[in-house]
Amino acid sequence: MPVKTDLLALVAAVGLPLTALLWFVTRRTVRHSRLGRLAVCTLAAISLTPTACAVCGTRTLLPAIFISLNSLSTDSETRFIGLVYGVLPIVTVAALAFSVWSYYAERHRAAYNGDRANSPSPFRFDALLSSDVAGFVRQRLPGLSLISDRSPK
Repeated sequence: MPVKTDLLALVAAVGLPLTALLWFVTRRTVRHSRLGRLAVCTLAAISLTPTACAVCGTRTLLPAIFISLNSLSTDSETRFIGLVYGVLPIVTVAALAFSVWSYYAERHRAAYNGDRANSPSPFRFDALLSSDVAGFVRQRLPGLSLISDRSPK
């Protein structure tokens, strides 16, 4: 399968500096703004996502942005190829990058603000031993000894 390295390099050479410039301009608001993170992830996905599509009878690896331009065609078959081989890979990469970045940004913001109970981390067991839960368990099950009740002496 031929690889169009010249087109991939051209798109990366134009897209990555634009992505870095957008991130540099919005770096303070991107921490809190989901829309800013989505814009940076979309521009990065546009500049980095390759796709394999049949061009002139041979399957070729080239930037997905070139194939996504086919989605503007009036022919329904060409438009379908543009959507499936161009737009769908870009949207998939942008959504994946956005979800991973947002997960860590929200987790960092929750930890920074001291909001440990609302942190989206699935590995938080210390919320189970908070004072409200411990008080409820002590009231309902007076003979049960909790880990948080034991203090080192």
